[in-house]
Amino acid sequence: MQYLQAYETHLRSKDRSENTISCYIRDVLQFMAWYRDKTDYGLDKLIELDGVEYKKYLQAIGL
Repeated sequence: MQYLQAYETHLRSKDRSENTISCYIRDVLQFMAWYRDKTDYGLDKLIELDGVEYKKYLQAIGL
């Protein structure tokens, strides 16, 4: 997950707190797990509508 490490490096360069970084990484991992369960293809096929669907999913479960 090289891109996730790059994202963490980016967050650190923006002087984010350790708590913020860990929460952001956790959220990305949760999205990735949801996306993998929903699709048969990789993140390279991700479109904006997937983000909209994920937001609806989170709202449906009270998050």
